[in-house]
Amino acid sequence: MKEQITTIERLEENENRFIHQNSVLFKTAKEVALSQDVCRLVSSRYYTLEDTYLTSLVDVLTDNPSIQAVAVIKRDGNVQGVIIRKNLFNLMSKAYGREVFSRETASSYLEMYNHDVEVFDMRDNIFTVSEKIKGTLTGTVNDFFLVVNRGSYYGIFNSNDLLVYLADITRRDFVLSKQIQSRIVKGKDVKRTSNFAYSAVSVMALDVGGDFYTVKKIDSENYFIALCDVSGKGMAASLVSSMLYGFTNSYNYEKGLEEFVADLNANIFSSFSGDKYVTGVFIIFNEKTGLLTIADMGHSHYVMFGRASQQIPSAEDTNMPLGVAAAVDLKFQYRKMERGDRFFLATDGLLEQINFSGEYYSMEHASSIIAKYVNKDINDITTSIFNDFNTFKNDIALHDDVTFILFEYPVSNKVHENKSLIFSNNIRSQIIQSISTGEPFQVKTSRYHPKTRSFIEEVLRLYLEHLHRPQFEINLAYCIHELATNAKKANLKRIYFHEKGLDIQNIRDYNRGMKTFKDDVTDNLEGFLLKQKKHGYYIVIGFQISDDQLILSVHNNAELLPFEEERIQSRLNAAWELNDIGETYTKVSDDSEGAGLGIVMMARLLSNIGQDKKSLKITKEKGMTLAQINIKPSLVT
Repeated sequence: MKEQITTIERLEENENRFIHQNSVLFKTAKEVALSQDVCRLVSSRYYTLEDTYLTSLVDVLTDNPSIQAVAVIKRDGNVQGVIIRKNLFNLMSKAYGREVFSRETASSYLEMYNHDVEVFDMRDNIFTVSEKIKGTLTGTVNDFFLVVNRGSYYGIFNSNDLLVYLADITRRDFVLSKQIQSRIVKGKDVKRTSNFAYSAVSVMALDVGGDFYTVKKIDSENYFIALCDVSGKGMAASLVSSMLYGFTNSYNYEKGLEEFVADLNANIFSSFSGDKYVTGVFIIFNEKTGLLTIADMGHSHYVMFGRASQQIPSAEDTNMPLGVAAAVDLKFQYRKMERGDRFFLATDGLLEQINFSGEYYSMEHASSIIAKYVNKDINDITTSIFNDFNTFKNDIALHDDVTFILFEYPVSNKVHENKSLIFSNNIRSQIIQSISTGEPFQVKTSRYHPKTRSFIEEVLRLYLEHLHRPQFEINLAYCIHELATNAKKANLKRIYFHEKGLDIQNIRDYNRGMKTFKDDVTDNLEGFLLKQKKHGYYIVIGFQISDDQLILSVHNNAELLPFEEERIQSRLNAAWELNDIGETYTKVSDDSEGAGLGIVMMARLLSNIGQDKKSLKITKEKGMTLAQINIKPSLVT
């Protein structure tokens, strides 16, 4: 290209020649451009001057087939337009084309063949731009667009550049949604006490989806069980599942099941205006009496296994799905479980899956497994159902999300209490003493693996039981896990940048390193976790009751960088200020390193248990990053 530099140039090679008054601004913009500014889409910075002869331009383009378009710049540095290779070559290839246009310049060409080209400022938001030019994205022609910086040329992007970017955003959002949903809807969950036990299985057809379940104790003798199926699949359905998660884990169940269903229905209807609806079964189980109160919202996929018979739901007692209308007229079903009875419920993804013969798996099929293994543990039975289901469908893909729950009213002498098996007596005594004295109880780790997560959940459960707030467990456990995962990631970043020879304090090195950080670390996660311990990086999770406040803390020995701190505070402010989760996500989403939905979810979950923006603080101090959650005295006394 050097010998042709007088005809076509790249902005970097001649930046000061025509836009010297903006040279510093250009360099700065290239270094710190926001991740969603349209300048990120620029794939070509080639340009030619207004008085370049077309024949010379054609010769250079012929020698450089990769250049599909060039900007035309005036001598004062302003942009006149874009010449598209294909259009120019079509014109010059006509009979006597070179002779006819031998004295024409790039400027006169644009005057004769003025192809309207959209011009965008480099700071315009990519999503605003995509909405403006969305009509061009469905065609077969690859359109070109100009990007300027205060009127001066910055570069060119085409519709394919935008499509590739949007596709990558979608992929990243999909991965993030999968991570979040795996925390909200566990693939396998088993718990048992002397009076209640359950085993649940959930698999999404598209990794993210619309099945949701929860089982939780809501007071001293009642359990709440919910199994829901959101209309549709994929990310839209998973957003509704996230809403169900927040609602079910923050609701005041003292208001009763009828109020719960009415409020949830109103919430779904007002949020989605009937575009999304939810079928589901909502159950209150009393562990002292064995009484079941059931609200069947258009679902009906459940059966109770008594000692002598099976009981199936009555169609007369089925209600409309949630979100179809502004209000619901509820009918309840009541069942009495005896010790040893079991209750099975499933989404239609299990029951309507077909095999190569076109047969449905069906409730009868699942029921036969439960009846066959009546003397087995419920966890063994759900495993048998899932294995049988996979054998049935063979290699046929899942047609829908699959979730099912089997719970029982145990025979007292058959089931033992195992909530605290993770603790030794010595550790349990230490925790109880810390609760009594108000001294902090801390857990230090360099890895934060699943066993540590389980340990943390057990500690949290003891603190919340002491404070008579067991219903806060899921919300606060999510927040602790999110903060600890972010702390581990921050520690890993320091090791990765050190090994790559990059200065993490330098914004250019930082952006460069973050492009490969996730993939490289994921490919060798175990190795990096070992290095984390070797380099002395750690995470400390703390619990304390002080002045009748519950204080939860997570700190790690990697101090926040200024731009990391700015990004976090911006997301926190948006999460607390905006009421709509979709609007919040749009505002905070940043594909540079995670979309920020974890922070949004933390703020939403804390708000759902009555906390305000002062309850969560993330700061830095002397080589440390400190995150702290303070639960107000009014809610825990």
